[in-house]
Amino acid sequence: MSLIMSRLGKFKKCDNCDQEIFGRSDKRFCGDQCRVSFNNLRNKLSARIIRKINKRLSHNYRILIELNPKGIAKKVKISTLNNAGFSFNYFTSIYITNESGNEYRYCYDHGYRILDDTWLLLVKSNMDS
Repeated sequence: MSLIMSRLGKFKKCDNCDQEIFGRSDKRFCGDQCRVSFNNLRNKLSARIIRKINKRLSHNYRILIELNPKGIAKKVKISTLNNAGFSFNYFTSIYITNESGNEYRYCYDHGYRILDDTWLLLVKSNMDS
């Protein structure tokens, strides 16, 4: 009979392979191999999502830099960003001005404000100061 039993009187099983666990009452895995395998799989799935998002952010950032290399406020058509493959759903922060309530979406230090259905205002923040 196992030394570890749940409150319902059933044997505790490994979170990775469902084998019966022997040892401490708070033990989750039957051994180091199962623990490492479980954590590697969990980290692999989350790392894949992070890589996908970072890839889109990086792509957006490159587009903003190419269209506004000097970082001076510049008016650009929305279609220009769309044609370059810009994804408007991916950005790193939103800044709303106090005085006018204008919303700026940033991809790191480069950002934009939607002016109307056709135009954007590209900007660069001074994150150094």
